[in-house]
Amino acid sequence: MKPKLKNSDIVTVTRQALNRFEAGIQELKAIQVPVGYYMDIKVLSCYSGISVRKLKELIRHPEYPLPAYKVDGCLRIKKAEFEVWMSK
Repeated sequence: MKPKLKNSDIVTVTRQALNRFEAGIQELKAIQVPVGYYMDIKVLSCYSGISVRKLKELIRHPEYPLPAYKVDGCLRIKKAEFEVWMSK
């Protein structure tokens, strides 16, 4: 038989999960990337908060694609070029 949870138990668990999530977001915002650094798509996703899938769509955008380079079969995006692209 499952124990019955009180509303206060559910709220406490939810608050704890939310606090862990917010702490993770703060860590991502604190990521420091050198200006001339080439980021792979996963690092750029963490840095920018944009999903990998969306970044790949932006790289293939027909009118204004995100500048990217393929190095040894991996996509690389230069931080400075990404920031210029984002500002437009």
